[in-house]
Amino acid sequence: VAMGEASLFAVGRLRSELVVWRDKFLKDATVNAGRIATVDAQLAALGTVPEDGDEPAAVAARRAELLLLRQDLRAPRLLAQEAHARANGIIGEFDAIALQRETAELGVRSPTPLNPTHLASAVATLWGLTSVITVELDAGIKAGQESGALTLVMPRAVLLFIVGIGLLGIGRRFVTSWREKLEVRADRWRPAQLFLLSLVQLVVPIVGLLITTEALRMLGIFGLRSGDVLDAIPAAGGTVIFGWWLSRHVFPAGGSNGFLGYDPQTRAKGRRYTASLAWVLALGILMDAGLRTIDTTTEVGAAIAWPILAVLGVLFWQMGRVIQTAPEEIEGKVVSVGRMRGYLGRFCVVVAIVAPVIAAVGYVAAGRAMLIPAIMSVALVGVLQLMQRIGHDFTLSHESEEDSRGLHALMPVFISLALYLASMPVFALIWGASVNDLAELWTRFSEGYSIGETRISPTDFVMFVAVFSVGYILTRFIQGTLRKSVMPRTRFD
Repeated sequence: VAMGEASLFAVGRLRSELVVWRDKFLKDATVNAGRIATVDAQLAALGTVPEDGDEPAAVAARRAELLLLRQDLRAPRLLAQEAHARANGIIGEFDAIALQRETAELGVRSPTPLNPTHLASAVATLWGLTSVITVELDAGIKAGQESGALTLVMPRAVLLFIVGIGLLGIGRRFVTSWREKLEVRADRWRPAQLFLLSLVQLVVPIVGLLITTEALRMLGIFGLRSGDVLDAIPAAGGTVIFGWWLSRHVFPAGGSNGFLGYDPQTRAKGRRYTASLAWVLALGILMDAGLRTIDTTTEVGAAIAWPILAVLGVLFWQMGRVIQTAPEEIEGKVVSVGRMRGYLGRFCVVVAIVAPVIAAVGYVAAGRAMLIPAIMSVALVGVLQLMQRIGHDFTLSHESEEDSRGLHALMPVFISLALYLASMPVFALIWGASVNDLAELWTRFSEGYSIGETRISPTDFVMFVAVFSVGYILTRFIQGTLRKSVMPRTRFD
């Protein structure tokens, strides 16, 4: 590591081991706490040393014995604190090495992927990948037929395949029609029911996709590269399903304008571009999985990646224009002026132009690190807006005017704040932060600060806020119960 020859994988393994030891050292930093407190109480009971130093010999001997015992008890804590500081410093050095190498990779410039020679090599590589997968599947089917293994697993595989396809198709349509019927009902719990059905609408096809993938894997006909592509099907299919789900909620079909208030033509464009982005991203996931075990040059890899980035850029540019569209004016309905969506749309347009351009001049890694996280961030913003609207509708659906005042009126604000705070780690992961980075931030947050021999942790304040919030909610609940159920039956005001 010191010579700079260790790989990022090796650095990550060493860092993981050090994190375990650092947590152990932090725990050992409070060892003997109860025994030290007892000794301190004993010393306090002996009182202070007289100014003239004249005290009974037995008391002086006992005081010296206790001070020596206290030093012995504190020694393991001091050593643990020193080891914790050392481990913390080494972990910081490892993080700096990883960040430096990742930053250097983004700044590496390869030959332009628009060179016809590289494009021809890229096409030949993809054709070779297709041929290899075809040969692997053919060999796997023949081997399974000759050994009889394919015949044995075929009934179970077919059954699972039928179940998976049924959940992907029929199950999704059933849940969708169920949700459309529920939308016309007037019920206080309708927002919560719609939210749960939305989750079911997303989970059912994903479960069907996983079952279908498992049915294909059960056949045992896939080789090295075809197996990599098969393993990537859940991620690629999940991207398509999520894009379909999000487009139907942000840009709904039918007579509803949705919570963003777009006109029917704009909503149709939004659904079309969202689905197209999801399909292109899924194709990129499958291509990356297939090319993972193929030895390709940097030029060929750039020539393969750039067309995907270019198509994503065009679609993302169109999506930015859709987002910038002003909401439709509806009589009797308050719609936003669209200022934030204007900023978001301009962000999409700028990224959609800049990322493919810098990739075309050779900075493919930088272009990819800019465009794909931007698409995922806009999708996350759409999810946040959807969750915020569901929470707003649920908290404002009260039967009486009295219920819509006080704490209930502030609930949409609290829900929005909680959603945006919870989304910050997700945004960090999207833009390149690792789980180790977030775990490191949480560890440093949990450690708190040492003042003398006392350690103050921010989690103590979080616990205080949580206990106070629970107590406040219970108090309001009891007050409401007394006001509605008990007080009307008495003569008290």
